[in-house]
Amino acid sequence: MRTSDLAAEMPQPTAPPRPALDWALITNRGATVLLVLAVAALVLINLGPLVFPYRVYTVLSGSMTPTIPVGAQVVVLKVDASEIRVGDIITFDRPSNPGVLITHRVIAVEPDGHGGSQWVTKGDANSIPDSWRIPAQGSGYRYLFHVPFAGYLFAMLQSPLGRICFILAPALLLAAVVVNDFWRAADQRRAGGAVAR
Repeated sequence: MRTSDLAAEMPQPTAPPRPALDWALITNRGATVLLVLAVAALVLINLGPLVFPYRVYTVLSGSMTPTIPVGAQVVVLKVDASEIRVGDIITFDRPSNPGVLITHRVIAVEPDGHGGSQWVTKGDANSIPDSWRIPAQGSGYRYLFHVPFAGYLFAMLQSPLGRICFILAPALLLAAVVVNDFWRAADQRRAGGAVAR
């Protein structure tokens, strides 16, 4: 008998079956990661200003659309006035109504008539510049980025019901993940016991 005949008669090794994707486990882990990231982002954005030099504000008007939509949360960084350039977006007190914050773009710098300079601002959606001028001195807040629609979420969280939901929702999701892990472990133990018999 030739060697080639022997090789033909021997059973060919078969590849082990590929394990099926465990979609429940993947979903479980994905939900856990998303939960951790969401909570971390909420804490960082809203508690970070207590430690770091940035602030978070909610945009309530459409004067900066489409750049910044209504309901977005903007994150702004405190910088020296000398660092602000034409084209930057800044947040400042409305001169005619201090305490009301405006987030508009610097479109020009002009002399203030007293040896200093001032910024001319305009909302991207507005057809004309703002009627006021902002003194270009001291420090101010320059736009870094925004999170669309997050302002609506944080406005809701200001209500008593919103606060309760903010505490309960992550807790319930985490509990669901833990219970699912417990059930999976119990199922695997039962399956292992059945095989052992």
